[in-house]
Amino acid sequence: MRVDVSGVRGDHGFIIGTLCKEGEAFPSGCTRTARAKAADGVVSLDFKGLAQGDYALALYHDENDNSRLELGAEGIGFSNNANLAKAAPQFDASRIKVNGATRIRVRIRYSI
Repeated sequence: MRVDVSGVRGDHGFIIGTLCKEGEAFPSGCTRTARAKAADGVVSLDFKGLAQGDYALALYHDENDNSRLELGAEGIGFSNNANLAKAAPQFDASRIKVNGATRIRVRIRYSI
């Protein structure tokens, strides 16, 4: 599956994506990850070898390259562009179907 991440600000750090299959604790218990160097505009992440099924994606822009989300300071996004209100969205709000060559687009959002 290819994920095109739009709205990336700047080229510092990395875009980190985590992908959960249905039944895994979303977003903290995802077992699949992908990472790409940040670039202003659009960055692509690739998840290979996925079985068909339902998944949910969470991603963030690790601008300071410390492998941790600095909530409020770094950008974050979810499949289906589900909103981050007071907590991460539930799996169902971010559910996507993977069936063969799947490509999705996620807009990363920054609070500041």
